[in-house]
Amino acid sequence: MKFDYSKSWNKLEEIFSSDFGVNEKWDQIIDFHESLFPETNWSAIRQVNITAESNEIKEWLEKLVTEKPFNFETVAFWIGLTKFLDEQTEKEFYVIYLTGCKNYEINEIEWATDPNYIPENSYFSLDFLNKIDNIIFEDKNYSFLDWILPICAGSFVLDDIIKCKLDLEKFLKYKDKMFVTFGFDDGDYIPLTPLRKE
Repeated sequence: MKFDYSKSWNKLEEIFSSDFGVNEKWDQIIDFHESLFPETNWSAIRQVNITAESNEIKEWLEKLVTEKPFNFETVAFWIGLTKFLDEQTEKEFYVIYLTGCKNYEINEIEWATDPNYIPENSYFSLDFLNKIDNIIFEDKNYSFLDWILPICAGSFVLDDIIKCKLDLEKFLKYKDKMFVTFGFDDGDYIPLTPLRKE
């Protein structure tokens, strides 16, 4: 089957910008892709609780910027998504990491390649993405699903954390507004809701 990447991406952007909650957004993404790939084990994917780690992710982000502070030049944060190799199991697993930059452009991503804030040991393993990865690993559409599902689930969860859970004072020490973008190290990204004082 020939994949329509732009159709899936447009659906992600449409659902991301809606007022639905995290789980409703995730259900809509699954519904959309289930109609395209009915043979995929969507039942097992639906059973993965993508919000189970939200509090841990929130605490990880807050701890990072508290223990390893960024400076006044930082105007944007990049939350990168990548895979590491577990040398013992020889299996890859998903992690996110945080960097900060002194430049930002909403329509391009070059700014994220020149960080001025790089906290050490700033990786967080995402169990919910790794569970999804285990489910789809043998799927014949793995390369496509391994692209769209992590960016969807990750963006929904992280955006909800920014809007509803994060202690904004820890991130708005120098500015009234900070931009945040989430995406793959080597590919697509999505701007999240900016951090801002109310």
